[in-house]
Amino acid sequence: MRFEPQRDAAFAFLFGIIVLLLLAVIVAIWFAPATLGEKIPLILVIMVFETFFLLVWYNTHYVITDTHVIIVLGIFKSKIPLDSITSVTSIKTLLAGPAFSTNRLNIQYNNGMSFAHVAPKDREAFVSALRKHSSDRIPIKLD
Repeated sequence: MRFEPQRDAAFAFLFGIIVLLLLAVIVAIWFAPATLGEKIPLILVIMVFETFFLLVWYNTHYVITDTHVIIVLGIFKSKIPLDSITSVTSIKTLLAGPAFSTNRLNIQYNNGMSFAHVAPKDREAFVSALRKHSSDRIPIKLD
């Protein structure tokens, strides 16, 4: 089952500013007094960063299968085996992770040695699917 991320206005604003700044840098480089051979490599590098940010924003989601929680962040994919999850709790944090909201779920796995933060738009459906696929084995504590 696929779940879209919750996107807070502050994160949307931040991503928008980053994308606009990168576009402004491309325009500034284009009109700079330099040769085309000097401009093109810089513009291509900035376009790679621009593409990365857009992919992260538009291609982030979470999937729960019969065996894994799959976290997709742009071009990156992380698979967490359901049988390695030790707990799921609600947290509010700005730590970096594949979540565009401060209202997140902290997934502890590998005997508590690893964690992942997710912020599904529909938390109740996400938790329900997690319970269903894990046979209610995972302790889940929500606020």
